[in-house]
Amino acid sequence: MKWFFFIPLLFVFSSLLAASLKIVNDSAYTLDAYIYAADTTEVGSATILGNGHSYTWQDGLLGISDWTQGPFTVRFYCKNGTEYGKITFVASKVTLYATAARGPKKCSSSNP
Repeated sequence: MKWFFFIPLLFVFSSLLAASLKIVNDSAYTLDAYIYAADTTEVGSATILGNGHSYTWQDGLLGISDWTQGPFTVRFYCKNGTEYGKITFVASKVTLYATAARGPKKCSSSNP
């Protein structure tokens, strides 16, 4: 019976300690987002549709990776491979918006 209460506590505890980022693509373009740890190791990536779609990355006890240390860098790329922009010095448990990135913030017209 003790295990019945311990397992939910483990899930709550791990989510509090896990690093996470919510990335919102508020641009008009489909973008590839790459997440890098403080040591420049790539720790995650996703293709995010435009117009408000989002992706939540999480690393921690229940994730497939070990516990990643921030600050993080998120780089956005257009589908044709050109850079859309990047956001640096990102703390964990933050929501990021693609249009807040530094960079060209545009993709070719063949990449809606």
